[in-house]
Amino acid sequence: MSKANDPALYESGFERIEGDRYWTEAWLTNCLLHRLPLLDMNGRVWEPAAGRGDIVHVLLDQGLNVFASDVNMSEFDPAMCDCTTHDFLVDDFDPAIMDVQYVITNPPYIGNKAEAFVRRALSFKDIQIVAMLLRSEFDMASGRSDLFEKEPFAYEIKVTTRPRWDWWFREQPEASPRHNFSWFVWDRGWEGAPTSFWEGKPKGKRKKR
Repeated sequence: MSKANDPALYESGFERIEGDRYWTEAWLTNCLLHRLPLLDMNGRVWEPAAGRGDIVHVLLDQGLNVFASDVNMSEFDPAMCDCTTHDFLVDDFDPAIMDVQYVITNPPYIGNKAEAFVRRALSFKDIQIVAMLLRSEFDMASGRSDLFEKEPFAYEIKVTTRPRWDWWFREQPEASPRHNFSWFVWDRGWEGAPTSFWEGKPKGKRKKR
């Protein structure tokens, strides 16, 4: 079917939010935490695209030690945790100085930044686990095959509920988001072949732990 006849291939027609600052609802981070044994970890989690702190809130609720950064920290409450204004793709940083061992984030997608975030995180040899929320087809590009063949790729958590990222979906609740997302996890301590898991948005309200 040609692009002209396939609605799934149309551009959305909506302007992207500046800086790709799309907020990550708590249930999305919980999809990761249900499979990632963070409570057994020592060390600190780095959220390098923290935005206003959506992922940070969930990590802190689990009792984790978090360090947050972003190119724009104007909407982040510095009382939440250690934080700084930092360009993850440009600024020099030694994770060992902050005792950082894990990177968890929903990276920006504009341009080639999502892939750049993955490669940057994996370039830090002291980082033990990298978890990125990415479009599910992220692993299908031939130019990224090394990330899944040579790097310590461990598993994909397929998110069975499509996220609604921006205000338009909140104003139009009957509309359907177009893209599937997954958490891709690289773990230097992983043993065995890479695998897949499935997690979705819980129906009703999840009981607080």
